[in-house]
Amino acid sequence: MANGTIAFDTLSTSGQISGTAKSVDTDYLASGSAKCWLSFNGAATPPAIRSSFNVSSLTDNSISDYTINIDNDMADANFAWSWGVRDGTTEGRGRFMNPRDNKILTASAFEIEFQNDDSNALNEPAIGCVIIHGDLA
Repeated sequence: MANGTIAFDTLSTSGQISGTAKSVDTDYLASGSAKCWLSFNGAATPPAIRSSFNVSSLTDNSISDYTINIDNDMADANFAWSWGVRDGTTEGRGRFMNPRDNKILTASAFEIEFQNDDSNALNEPAIGCVIIHGDLA
């Protein structure tokens, strides 16, 4: 079986609801897609990746402190991220993720920690999620 290349500037399809043609410029697809995401169990020993995209590994640095190792590097360290946490307890309501200045933030790795907003205590998340947007190298 031969492999080939499909090149196009606009992806078009007929609308399933309205019956009119729909299209989107491929630049929006490439720029608007997450380049890296991770869902992990921080309470496991060691923390376990539940599901991921473009993540080579997850390093457990200490209590609630993790390094996400990116498989295919980002273009630089100026990417955007968002996150979420699930605890199953009332403590999860006040959580925040902190990529502080003294933590790793490079094109290939992103160090994070989860803290309780009320006490600033580090807490292992039952489920931690991180999504990274930006340009790949």
